[in-house]
Amino acid sequence: MNTRPTAAAILLLILFSCSAAAAADGSPEILQNSSLIDAKNNITINPEFNSAINPEHNSSIDPKSNSSINPNSNSAINPRHNSSINPKHESSINPIYALALNPQHNQSLSPKDRSWSGFYHFNLDAQPIGAVVRADGENLVYFDSELSWAGYFSANSEGGYNWFNKDGDWIGFLINNGEQGFNLFDNEGEWIGFLTQSAVFRDKS
Repeated sequence: MNTRPTAAAILLLILFSCSAAAAADGSPEILQNSSLIDAKNNITINPEFNSAINPEHNSSIDPKSNSSINPNSNSAINPRHNSSINPKHESSINPIYALALNPQHNQSLSPKDRSWSGFYHFNLDAQPIGAVVRADGENLVYFDSELSWAGYFSANSEGGYNWFNKDGDWIGFLINNGEQGFNLFDNEGEWIGFLTQSAVFRDKS
């Protein structure tokens, strides 16, 4: 009796192993496909190569050099000083109360929807680690590497956004990089990542 595995059985085993490896990785397909979401080798959208969008080389987008875009220097865009942009005081920008901004109630805000519009979130090593969905012109919804809802962004008056966790705690801010993307800073003003429009990658696919 021939007990050697057939070619079809070997192929099935390979496919099963690949699927298991992908599942073990834990990151959803939307962030796994580096051939489509490749910022590391894109000199236009990677701040490492494009000094115009790098706050360490362009002082106009560096909150440590430009006080008007730094919430720690400009109280008008700091939610700790301006209650109108603080979701703990302003219910219209708080997804707990404004259900149109809450992805648990508004399924169209999910990045798993093929028609989603927004940005990919990259760390400073240009690795995709999250997604940001446009809710409307003033609000963005943030999803982590597992595409789980993890927070939101609300517009300030300087072309940027403040970043809040789901509990409404201020954890950082976005600064427009002038090229249809944003740099992401923590609430101390340290640069921790960048956002690039999803359309940049979708157009390539």
